[in-house]
This record gives sequence, structure tokens and C-alpha cells, in this order.
Amino acid sequence: MTILERQISILNEYHVNPIKVVIGKEGTCWDKTIIEQIREIHNDLVINDDNLNTGPAYSCKLAMNSMEHEHTLIIDGDVVFEPTVIFELISHPSNVMIAKVSNDKRLAGMIKVNEQRVVEVGINKAFNRVYSGMLKINTAGFKLLKQVLNVCNKKDTLINPFNEILDRIEVEYIDSNSWINVNTLDLLRDATLLGGSHAKIDFRVHDSPVVKKEFFSEGQEKLLNQIRWLESIGNKEHFPRIFRKCISNNYVGYEIPFYNYPSLRDLLMSER
Repeated sequence: MTILERQISILNEYHVNPIKVVIGKEGTCWDKTIIEQIREIHNDLVINDDNLNTGPAYSCKLAMNSMEHEHTLIIDGDVVFEPTVIFELISHPSNVMIAKVSNDKRLAGMIKVNEQRVVEVGINKAFNRVYSGMLKINTAGFKLLKQVLNVCNKKDTLINPFNEILDRIEVEYIDSNSWINVNTLDLLRDATLLGGSHAKIDFRVHDSPVVKKEFFSEGQEKLLNQIRWLESIGNKEHFPRIFRKCISNNYVGYEIPFYNYPSLRDLLMSER
């Protein structure tokens, strides 16, 4: 499952509608094949025809100009989150950002808070919280942000527009560890993933598709227990079979065949 598929699935679960997905048009990563694959996941697309010469603020402006004034979620395309995060956003009565305590300056947007209110967003700032890339704004916040985006520089990030609205409306924050923004390979490799484990799950194609799950340095006992449990089952039908494993002092990993079946979550959601 891609990040986009996961995002769309969770948003549908909470009946978030409409969902606008902003994509580019120019550059090697936006060929016709990729765009068609995205359309198969979600067909309500907003296309930034000038993506090579514009920044995130411009893409956000295009999306907001295609929508009515209403309560709106703005979600970065690189953020992986648990369903509970969306519940927290839509349940909050006002404008709110999802954040977490962190001093990692590699992260895209650090936020400064005063009591429960966000007062500034910045890069490489000595703030102790990081913005997730997930924001909910109410109708008034939507109108204000749309006004700001329509006059900002087309190469802007969202930091300047966010800081402008923070000066004029109240935006609160919710601390949550149930998300990760994987906008760099370093963050993806080093990240503590959802569930509190240092895990990496990879999908590779050899002669047949393979799913590989591995742990580095931390959380090894959890994966060892999974291996023991799967091996104790034997070759029972409907259970994955481990055909390769590696266990050492600082690494645990195993590989299983990729079974191209719907997940239990999808089956439950579709009521099949």
C-alpha cells in the first residue's frame, strides 16, 4: 500500500469529503504512467502545471481555489499517520495543528507555542516541537489562508503563509506520536515508525514478490516473537510462511511471500 492509498483509505473511513490530491505535471517523476496510477487510487486531482517553478504554497492555493469555504484538512503528501490522528483533527472544535515534541532540526517545520496556541512556524529554529504537515482550519481560517495564498510568492513554502495567519487567528496544537513525515530518505531510514518500533518493511520483486520486515538496534525482541510464532504454526493454510530469516546481535529480519489479497482492514471497511 502506498502512502497515498493509506491516506485516502483513512480519510474515507472518517467520511472526509471531498478529497483533493495535488500533483505536478513536469519533471521525471510525473510521467503519464505515474499520473494514471494516481488516478486509479483517487481521481479528484488538482494538477499544478508549473510544479518545477512553484512551491508548496502555490500548490495549496490551487487546491483551495477548487474548494468551497468550509472546515478543511491540509495534509502533506509525505506524512504517514494512524487513523486516530484524523479523529483528533476532525473532533477538535477550532483550528489545530498536529505536532510532536522534537529537537531534530532536519525536520521541515519547527513550531513555537504559547500555552495551547501555535505562535510561529520556522526552519532550523530552536523550538521544541515539530509540525507534522497536518492542519485543520475552520471556515474563517479557510477564507483567511486562501486570501494569503492568493497574494504570496509562487515559490513560497507554507511557512510564510502559516505565520501570517497565526498573527491573525488562533491555531492550537495537539501533540501526537502517531505520525511520521518521510520527506527525506534519512528520516525514513532513521524514523521510529508507528507502533513504537524501529521497523522497516520493504516490498521487493525477484522471481516472485517478497515482503521483507527487519529491525535494527531496537525492538528486536518483538520481531523475534513474531518469527517464533510464525514458525510454530507450521504450514497451515492462510498463514504466511517464512522462507528466509537472519538473526544477529544487532539485526533481526525475515522474508515472506507477498500475498496479493485485500487486508483485513479493507475487508472490514467494505463489509464483505
